[in-house]
Amino acid sequence: MPFRLSELLVGLSGVADVGMGQPLGAATETGLVAVGLARALKLDDTTTSDILFTALLRHIGCTAYSYETSRLFGDDVSVSRAALHTDFGDTPDSMLRYLPQILRQTPSGARRQILVSVLRPPKSYLTDYAQAGTEIAETVARRIGLPPAVQMALRDGFETWDGRGHPRAVVGDDIPLAARVVAIAGCAAHFCRLNGIEAARRTVGRRSARLFDPQIAACFRTNAEPILGALSSDVSNVSRLLDAEPSPRWITDDGLVEVLRTFGDIVDLKSPYLHGHSVLVATLASEAGKYLRLSTEDVRDLQLAGYVHDLGRCAMPSSMWEHNGDLDVAHRQRLEMHAHYSEQILARSASLSYLAALAGMHHERLDGSGYHRRLTLPQIPMPARVLATADVFAAMSADRPYRKAYSRTEISLEMARMAKNDLLDQSAVNAVLAIADSPAANPAPTSSGFTDRQVEVLNLVAFGLSNAEIADKLTISRRSAENQVGSIYGRIGVASRAGAALFAMENSLLGVRSEVHSPRTPSTDLEL
Repeated sequence: MPFRLSELLVGLSGVADVGMGQPLGAATETGLVAVGLARALKLDDTTTSDILFTALLRHIGCTAYSYETSRLFGDDVSVSRAALHTDFGDTPDSMLRYLPQILRQTPSGARRQILVSVLRPPKSYLTDYAQAGTEIAETVARRIGLPPAVQMALRDGFETWDGRGHPRAVVGDDIPLAARVVAIAGCAAHFCRLNGIEAARRTVGRRSARLFDPQIAACFRTNAEPILGALSSDVSNVSRLLDAEPSPRWITDDGLVEVLRTFGDIVDLKSPYLHGHSVLVATLASEAGKYLRLSTEDVRDLQLAGYVHDLGRCAMPSSMWEHNGDLDVAHRQRLEMHAHYSEQILARSASLSYLAALAGMHHERLDGSGYHRRLTLPQIPMPARVLATADVFAAMSADRPYRKAYSRTEISLEMARMAKNDLLDQSAVNAVLAIADSPAANPAPTSSGFTDRQVEVLNLVAFGLSNAEIADKLTISRRSAENQVGSIYGRIGVASRAGAALFAMENSLLGVRSEVHSPRTPSTDLEL
């Protein structure tokens, strides 16, 4: 059965919407405005199609620098939301929009630290942020089979007409046309949503010839009413955007698997502790489903839902996934909402909506103590019980900021306790434990030609260690560490930690980072 790629991405672009602190459907609005602007510019169908996909994926790299941004500012989602309002080439605009937006979301006790970070960020911050985000967006486009024109437009998505953009400082017409159109469309859709058509027209006008191509900006301003007037409810916007696509692209079943795996990987970039989680859950769940002799359809659904069960993580700041201590009620309630967001994102695509309920149940427990609906045994179908069990196993197998990974013995004991207490299904526990160490559940790394030491360095880079920290851990000189990191970056064609992490996930090169230590107190079963 073929799948229409734009229809899938209209739904999955919700990952970027919530990751940027925007309402679901924001990327769809940008796509509709971008296609309308392309029509006003009388661009050909191929270029218009490239513009549509560039619009849907423009912010899909929003997770790439989440970890670093959270460490610097505390809340990467708030920073991303504030950035959408801000013209960084205009100092008063930065002070009046960017700073208040960030501080509004910051607890009073942390505001001084955040204020210093905003006013005096590391010199390379904007370049590194853009490098990581555009690199991931370009990789996503490559992995899901979009043409080179879309890949290049996403690579230069943060460049500006005056050459002061990031990361490459590309100037004027050297910026791909699709990137120039989508930059204006994104700004216009955002400010129209906030303050109406005239506000969008004024903002594009003020930024013309600095941030935006002046000819495209002039065309938008002339046609603002009909272009922005087409925006409506999310359901209507989705329908109109799909109707406006010049020539739909179709993918096979295997293509769908790669699309969903890719989105699972980019969500796992939210924290180094999450790398590889979605693929592991998908593998464990589908193999456990086979072990239990579930139907072919259920096994496939478990694989697909496993890849995308955690899409809603993007709606939460990375710092929440790196908590190290007791959770207060508000923190716990907000984290619990990630399953709800996963369900909402999947429900926006007609082709994926049937997976929404299954993915949304991955934290439900048989006794009703799970989330987000507090379902009980009769309401939780067997595939959902398997998915929840696979998620528990994968979480316990990995390090977390507040603990090291569980040993296999500890995992067996903990999961037996959870089954005995009616948290997990006993047959699902038996199945996951039975297949966890099988070759089917542990795919071999892609042949990369890397030495064991290079794979070790790749993992340390992906986990966020600096060159100095890598040198210290491996007992080598800093110069040697720098050379090895540079060599790996050059070999795999990346320039960011996120790019290295995504490469490691894509090629099954993630190694075991943990040191098994003594048994511990049973988990509180929130994120294990």
